[in-house]
Amino acid sequence: MQAVSRTPLRALVDERNRLQAELDALQIKIRGLDLAIELITEEARKLDQQSRARGITDTIRDLLREAGTAGLSPQMAVEHAAVRGQKLRKSSVSSLLSRMKRDGEVAYKGRRYVLKATP
Repeated sequence: MQAVSRTPLRALVDERNRLQAELDALQIKIRGLDLAIELITEEARKLDQQSRARGITDTIRDLLREAGTAGLSPQMAVEHAAVRGQKLRKSSVSSLLSRMKRDGEVAYKGRRYVLKATP
């Protein structure tokens, strides 16, 4: 009688072990997919930030062109952008204008930034 009960038990144990091995393999695949998703998401976030930074730079250049020789302060740039429906942070605009000044793209005159003439 014991031989009969061991055969079905053995079959159940074998099936359980097979399923556990499949589960382990699937969990490894899921971890791999999670990693891929994380990497793609991070790359997309970086590209979005770069795109946004280029957009802000273009906006500031446009505003400086429109201001002409009168120039713009960072606060004025934020206000003019808001009129266009664009929300900019003053700290971001200040940083960008400082970088543009350092790069020789703008001049700082009387508390305002002025776009330098392009050759």
